[in-house]
Amino acid sequence: MNTRNTTIARTGPRVLLALALTVFATTTLMGQNISSRYSSAPFAEGEVLRYSVSWSFVNLGSVEIRQSSKRVPGDPRRRVQFTARTASGVPFIDLDIKDIALLLPRDPRCTDFIVRKNHDPKEKKHYRYNPETKHFSVVHSPEGQPVKKNERKEARRCFDAVGMLMYMRGLAGSGENVNVPTLMDFEIVNTRLTCHREVEEIDVEAFDDDVPAHRVSVSAGWEDESAGGMQGDYEVWFLDDPSAIPVYAEIDLALGSIDIELESVKRPGWKPGATAARLQRDSENKGGAR
Repeated sequence: MNTRNTTIARTGPRVLLALALTVFATTTLMGQNISSRYSSAPFAEGEVLRYSVSWSFVNLGSVEIRQSSKRVPGDPRRRVQFTARTASGVPFIDLDIKDIALLLPRDPRCTDFIVRKNHDPKEKKHYRYNPETKHFSVVHSPEGQPVKKNERKEARRCFDAVGMLMYMRGLAGSGENVNVPTLMDFEIVNTRLTCHREVEEIDVEAFDDDVPAHRVSVSAGWEDESAGGMQGDYEVWFLDDPSAIPVYAEIDLALGSIDIELESVKRPGWKPGATAARLQRDSENKGGAR
C-alpha cells in the first residue's frame, strides 16, 4: 500500500464517517413558513428505522432513527431521536452521536434540540427557541470544561437537525425547489433543497425487491470546504408512501461517497399499499427492528 493510501486508510474513514453521520442529520433549514405541500404523515409513535453506513466496501457504522411512544402530559410535541455509532472493530474511529428533538408534527420547527457526543472528547449542546419571545439560545457543555452559553434574538423560525429530516420526509415527492438559510453550529449558511416528483426504483437491504422512492437533493454552500472535501451535497431517497421512510442516502466526498442504507423498519399501524405491505413482511421476516 502506498503512503497516500495508507494515510487515507488511517485518517480518512474517521473524517468521512464523522462528516457523513452528522451531515445526514445536522443540516438545518430556516424559513418563515411551513410549505403548504408539507405532510405530517411521517410522524408515527414507536417507529424505529435502522441503517448501515459504508464507505466503498468498508462498513463504518450504523444509524438509528427512533420516534418515542412516550409523551409528556400536556405537551403535543413528539420526541424524535437520531443515533449514529461506529461499527465495532473499525480501527482509528470512535464515534457516538445522539440528537434528540421535541417536534410538533404540524410544525416541526426547532423549539428544543439536544446534540450529545458520547465519544471523546464528550460534549453536549442544548438549543432552545421560544417562538413568542424570539429568544434563541445554545448551552455548550464540554466535558471537563466550563459551560458556555450563547443567545440572541432571532425573528426567523428554524428547523433543527432532526426536524429538518422530518420536514424533508413531509415534502418528499412534492416538487418543492427552495433556497433556504441553514443553521450550522449557531451560524447561518445557504442550502438548496430540491424535492423531485419522479419515482425511482431503489434496491435496499431492508426489502427483497426494489422499492419506489422519491429523491431529495440537498446542496449547501458551506464556507468550510476543506474537511474531507465535503461541500454539503447529498441525496436522500424516501419511500413513495405516506410514511416517506428514508431508504437510502448518498453523500459525495473528495475521497469517495458514503452510503447510508435502510436495513430494518418498524412502524406500528403502518398500512402501506399491497406491494409495500409484502415488502414490509419480508423485512420483518429478515429480522426487522423490534
